[in-house]
Parts: sequence; C-alpha cells; structure tokens
Amino acid sequence: MRDVWLAILRRYALLFVALLLVIADDIAVNVTPPLVLQYLVDHLADGTIAEETLLLAALLYFALCAAGDLVDTLKETGITVLGQKITHGLRSAMCQRLSRLPADFFVQHESGALSSRFINDVDTLESLFDSGVVSMIADACTILAILAVVSQISGGLGILLVIALPLLFLLTRYFQRRMRQAQLDNRAAIAKTSALIPETVDNIRTIHLCQQERYMAERCRVSLKQSFAAMERSNFCDSIYSPIIICSCTAIICLMMALSVSSSAMQALFGMTVGSVVALIAYVRRIFTPLESIGMEIQNIQSAIAGIDRLREFFAAPLESLPPQAHHRLSSSCRSS
Repeated sequence: MRDVWLAILRRYALLFVALLLVIADDIAVNVTPPLVLQYLVDHLADGTIAEETLLLAALLYFALCAAGDLVDTLKETGITVLGQKITHGLRSAMCQRLSRLPADFFVQHESGALSSRFINDVDTLESLFDSGVVSMIADACTILAILAVVSQISGGLGILLVIALPLLFLLTRYFQRRMRQAQLDNRAAIAKTSALIPETVDNIRTIHLCQQERYMAERCRVSLKQSFAAMERSNFCDSIYSPIIICSCTAIICLMMALSVSSSAMQALFGMTVGSVVALIAYVRRIFTPLESIGMEIQNIQSAIAGIDRLREFFAAPLESLPPQAHHRLSSSCRSS
C-alpha cells in the first residue's frame, strides 16, 4: 500500500508542494498577531505611542487576522482537493488490483465485505481530508512555533506548557487507542452486516423453504448490536475528551496568573506585563484549540485508521501473475476509467 501512496503523491507532487507552502504561511500568520497585540497594549498602557503608529499597528493587526483567515481557507481547500485526488487514485489502484486477485480470495471474503472496503472504508479515509483532520498536522507545527515564541516572552509559562502538553499527549494517546479498537470492531460489524444483505437475497428461497427467517434476523441483530456497542465506547471517549482539554486550558491560564503575582522571583520568571498577559492568553488558547479539535475529530481519525488497516489487508493479498499483454490492457483500462 505504501507504493500506491507514493505513486499518487508523485502524480500530484505540485499540488502537494503548494499545500506545504500554504501551511507554512498559515503557521507564520497565526504566530504574529498576538505579538502585534502585545505591542499595542503595552504602549497604550505607557501612553508613549503616537496616533499614527497606533493606527498603523491596528491596521497591521487587522490585516494579519484577515490574512490568517484567507490562508486558512486556502489550506482547507487544498487539503480537500488533495484528499479527493488521493481517494480517486486509491480506488483506481484497488480496481486494478481486484482483477488480479486469485479465486481463493473471493471464496474467503464475502461479496458484501469486499464492496464495503471499496465504499465504506475508502469513504472513512476521505473523511480525513473533508473534515479537516489532516490540517491538524499543520496545527501541531503551529503549536511548536507558539511554544518557541511563548518561551521567549515568558519562561514560566513555557515551563508550564512543557509540563502540561506531554501529559495531554499521553491522555490523547490513551483515548486514541481505545477509540481505534472500538472503530475496528465497528468496521468489522458493518462488514458483517453488509455481507448478510447479498447472502440473504441470494438464498431467499432456501430461507423461506427451511423457515430460517428468525435465524437470519438473529444474525443481523447480533452484528448490529456489535456495531452499536462499539460506537457507544467510541462516543463515550469522544464526549469527555474536549471538556478535559477546555478545563486544562483554563487551569493553565489561572495558574499562570496566580504564580506570576505570588512572589518577586515568580514575577521575574514569568516576566508579565499588561501586553504580554494579553498575548500569552491568546497564545495559550491558540495552543489548546487544535487539541480541542482533535477531541472533536478523534472519532473520525480512528475510524479512518481502522479503514486504512482494512485497506492494507486488501493490498497485502497475493496477486496472480498476468501475461505482459494482459497487464498492459488492464493498466490502460484503469487509467481511462
């Protein structure tokens, strides 16, 4: 499957490089506005800023905020377009591979389970792009940049964040592992349900003659219950993650304010001014916003990872060897489709 990914990325290398440049611009634009805000507030508090300078700084702050929204829109658009290209290439590669699978593969896998890999599992992969989950990689880079700036402004807050973020990362990994297993169980239950539909249609007369309607209904009921139980485990983790992140953000801001006024040594460590307080609060919220977004999208992440695991099994299946002429015709047919 790695070769398929590399082939798709090479095909759309220009779009990928353009997306990386937009992400770099997005990181720079997100880091700059709080610094301008700190400059404005500090000089307003001192009363040492001229009206022309104040107007220019305010216009610069407004321009940076507008540019941030514009670059963020370009980033989301590029991620969505690239995601559509990748899923199209992935389905094309699966179609090409499907014609070369041995008969034993189709005996071991139901037709409904196989179609579920083409439709449901690839759709969950596409949700990584459509819901903006991939943009959280850019958010992670933004967090690192903000940590570097915060450490320069306030060493005390930098220490607090360095202590808190690894703990939150471990918490996130714990929720990811639990939700990934739940999503794997859910994908397996969905595949069973999808396989039951064509099986029931193909054997409908035999089911009626043998009066096995209750048996088939019970099989369907069991798979649906398994899917429901898996989704309940996933929904529980998804519902409590975001409140934990929001409370952690508030706790760090309160702890920062309390420690910065507790003693003269702490005041020197935190180096708080009126403008730096405003900037640091903005930075802390910018750090925790991506973590909260992970909580909102963690279910989609684990669902997509479960779908990728099932697609990896499909691409790991052995293939039948084809004559060179047949392989050329098959490749031409898939490219034209």
